[in-house]
Amino acid sequence: MKINVNENRLVLSTVVSILIFSLSWSVFSSEKEKITLEEARNIALKNLPGVILESELEYEKGVLLYEFEIKQKDGSVKDIEIHAYDGTVLYMGKGHGKGHAGGH
Repeated sequence: MKINVNENRLVLSTVVSILIFSLSWSVFSSEKEKITLEEARNIALKNLPGVILESELEYEKGVLLYEFEIKQKDGSVKDIEIHAYDGTVLYMGKGHGKGHAGGH
């Protein structure tokens, strides 16, 4: 049996292309669903009880997050950032949390 080098290259190229496509498809199709705004609000208020003055969904430093500005009973205003995919509290503190995205 004579092996044709060009046929082997074609077969190898096809197999590699299929593998690359399969890996790419699995990465894009396995993206998580983000938590809802209502779920993020509940997490925020559980950690910082008060009245939400502002809320927004933003992409910051490579992280999709919900940011809330909350006025507390004592009149102070604090920010909290909630990871939009897993609900983790990324930042909680006085003033503006912008730019933190988990980098306390």
